[in-house]
Amino acid sequence: MSPRARLPNELFADETFTVTARHPSAETPANDDRWLAHEPEGQLSVDVYETPETVVIAAPIAGVKPDDLEVYLSRDIVTIRGARGGCEEQAERNFLFQECFWGRFSRSIILPCAVKTESAEALLKNGVLTIRLPKQDDERYIPVAAVDEEL
Repeated sequence: MSPRARLPNELFADETFTVTARHPSAETPANDDRWLAHEPEGQLSVDVYETPETVVIAAPIAGVKPDDLEVYLSRDIVTIRGARGGCEEQAERNFLFQECFWGRFSRSIILPCAVKTESAEALLKNGVLTIRLPKQDDERYIPVAAVDEEL
């Protein structure tokens, strides 16, 4: 039985996906843009790591101006949105390879712990966006109040 026959047709009917699923390094022809119709935004690549005091998110976003970036922090999710302007005459070019993403992109990251939202910072330097999120102290002192039990 072929690998394609083993995949559920209703989920993996697209030939481009099937080839990539079987051979992740397989390249599709440069003029094969069928995937664009299903993908309104690109997904930003990120590195997320933590130190004892901080959660850090780093994303390479060369070619993006700070005014074209938005970073949102809502509870335990960080969302990065932006747009990378490309060459207007891309449609006129005969690409041999097209690996760079141009246009809108976004990425949402679920944080591994609670952070201090008021101390969060985002910096763009040398084409790398770095977001630093200080961790919230897990341990909190809760004073115990005495209550008279008079009946």
